[in-house]
Amino acid sequence: MAANPHPDDTARSILRIISALVLSFITTSAVNAASFPCGGKLSAQEQLICADKRLSALDYRLSALYQMALEITEARQNLRTEQRLWLSTKRPKCLNATCLLTLSQARIDELTTFIQQHATPGPPVISGSIHHRATSAGGYCEPGDELDWFSVSLETHDDLISGNIDGIYNCGQKVWGPIDITGRRLGNVALVQFNASFSDENAPPSEGIIVVAHKRIYWRILSEVAGESYVPESEVISFGQ
Repeated sequence: MAANPHPDDTARSILRIISALVLSFITTSAVNAASFPCGGKLSAQEQLICADKRLSALDYRLSALYQMALEITEARQNLRTEQRLWLSTKRPKCLNATCLLTLSQARIDELTTFIQQHATPGPPVISGSIHHRATSAGGYCEPGDELDWFSVSLETHDDLISGNIDGIYNCGQKVWGPIDITGRRLGNVALVQFNASFSDENAPPSEGIIVVAHKRIYWRILSEVAGESYVPESEVISFGQ
């Protein structure tokens, strides 16, 4: 009987898969999507990020993963301190795009590992929805009406993921039907792709992450959405809502 793989080997394998998926996704569909405005006074590193689509997409993804990590951990202050040190002491050492690509990918891997360690192994079927007060009354509804909602529904088969997201925005005036999501479960996280643009069926795919922790479903977009969209950047859904 073959020996079970060491946990560290499994983690390294997962990170290699994630890195390959990230680089493939960025190469095929990246747009200028930095996590900060590309205008005004910028540091040398920020200028490099804004000038390079791959760096810009990685920066957007890194920021999204950091926000996800903050949401699911109780050690937020430690994580904030760690991120500030990375931004103030490690990133400034990179004076070219190659260095920033390597450094950013390494930080993405670290944050992904952190999220996996703080997430709960999700069940084969995950489903939930959340309702919000209407984002805009606009004469269409009464103040306080809860007509905005977002839902996630997915199944896993041998680590392959399929399902959909759905919702209504702006007091029921912006309606988008179910949007298919597909992807892979990598450890305790699910990475999915979907077309978030309601006006362009051929828009480049966006990518999202779904994490289960604290009896909640955490949803966050990892790449800038191409085209007009009402898919929320992030949501936290309690099971049974």
